[in-house]
Amino acid sequence: MKFDLKKMYSFLLSHTFPGLLLMVEISLFLRSIGSDVFHLLIKINNPVIVVLAGYAFSTLLGTILDGMQHFIFDTIDWIANKNINHKINTKKKFEAFKKSGDKCVKIYDRFLSDDLWYPYEALANISIAMLLGLLLLWGKLGLPLWFWSLCLIISIILFWTAKRTYYFFWDEEEQFIEVYSREDNTIPQKDGNV
Repeated sequence: MKFDLKKMYSFLLSHTFPGLLLMVEISLFLRSIGSDVFHLLIKINNPVIVVLAGYAFSTLLGTILDGMQHFIFDTIDWIANKNINHKINTKKKFEAFKKSGDKCVKIYDRFLSDDLWYPYEALANISIAMLLGLLLLWGKLGLPLWFWSLCLIISIILFWTAKRTYYFFWDEEEQFIEVYSREDNTIPQKDGNV
């Protein structure tokens, strides 16, 4: 098994960090209703156990957030009448191209995965974590209304940016497959001519 620092960082950014954000929000919520979670953590004298438990729980929450945002995005696509079956077929074609061993496809897949997929996931998961935190903590911390409004605006902007990056990913992949599946590998022009 090869250790890939970039992939690990991408996963931490897109899954573990949003889970950590949600874990802090849940802890603040529990503290606001009288349950002192931090007091229980202080009782554990081994900091390694606290860090590992925090990492595991954050990753678990981040994975749940990831599932939620995929469900939300698929539901938005279904409501907007986007062709989900077309996306699934495009993904299958791309996976078949990847298995062919062609270097061009592998390079393009790396570009898509690194430059588009993980940032989209990070933005989407952070926005969902922020929205859930807003629901949990609304009126509990005694913070002014402008703070809650700013958090709501930021989470909506993050969600909108994630959705745009998500569509950009699919458009890029579909265009690559369309061009790559042509025998002469020519790029179609906008007027319909090749």
